[in-house]
Amino acid sequence: YKLAYKHETHIDGFIAVSASIAQNLKQVIPSRITDVVYLRFPVQENNCLIKKSPGISAMFVGRPTKEKGFHLLPQIAAILKKEGIEVEWYLVGISQKNDFQQWPNVKIIFYEELNNDALLKKMCQMWFLLLPSSAEGMPVSVIEAMKAAVVPIVNDLSGGVQELIENEITGFTIKENSVSDYASVIKTVSQNSLLMSRIQERAKQKADLLFEPIANTSLYEIFFATCKH
Repeated sequence: YKLAYKHETHIDGFIAVSASIAQNLKQVIPSRITDVVYLRFPVQENNCLIKKSPGISAMFVGRPTKEKGFHLLPQIAAILKKEGIEVEWYLVGISQKNDFQQWPNVKIIFYEELNNDALLKKMCQMWFLLLPSSAEGMPVSVIEAMKAAVVPIVNDLSGGVQELIENEITGFTIKENSVSDYASVIKTVSQNSLLMSRIQERAKQKADLLFEPIANTSLYEIFFATCKH
């Protein structure tokens, strides 16, 4: 917002990636309200041909930092392990060189580097995507997961998360990033195939509708074509 305010006289138009960001930006530069537009990302379709993994699988995509909530994963894994729930953890963007002493004895699959096509294919096998970040705009990894019929379990953040996740309908939002609640959702949903299928279907339907690549790309093209110079 500070950069937009500082350089607004040199900028023809502003694209916001979520409705809340657009609203906040309009308050920062009220004289440019008509130049601020909310345009959803064009996100690649993913009509998975690969079946879900036979065992419970959970994916994390991002940096191994506190801001991304990485430190919460071993706590969630430990709760599930104690309750006899075996989960395979798929960590994307994470090196085995990181410190994993806090993790319980669970199966962890590392993908330090994974191109986007490979990531989308791997998502098709996942049951859950966890996003315990402390801040997000419009999390693309969640959109991609939803398009792959993965159940998203995310920190109850303001902004884009609220546009994507209707709690218990298209995924789950976790109040105050409670590790016990993350574990509880994984346990409950993994033991209820009907609930799992219903959320997978609704998540995919919503992401496919809102982030259709051709239609959304066209809106960007129209914006750039009509933007004053």
